[in-house]
Amino acid sequence: MNRKTAKKVSSLIDRISEINGQLREIADDLQEKYEALSEDWQEGEKGQTLADEIGKIEELCDALDYADAARPEE
Repeated sequence: MNRKTAKKVSSLIDRISEINGQLREIADDLQEKYEALSEDWQEGEKGQTLADEIGKIEELCDALDYADAARPEE
């Protein structure tokens, strides 16, 4: 890969990392709100839906973590 392409890829990975950080903040905030609610609410349909959504965000973040590993050497 030439230097120009490597720089573009690295820049995109920087953006992915920034988005990943923002998504992790959202997941953490949602998790705190979830944990602050009653156990009955957590076990209800809305609670399960929220838990599923938090899990999906966390899975996405885990997948995005691999972007840094793919960063080309400049």
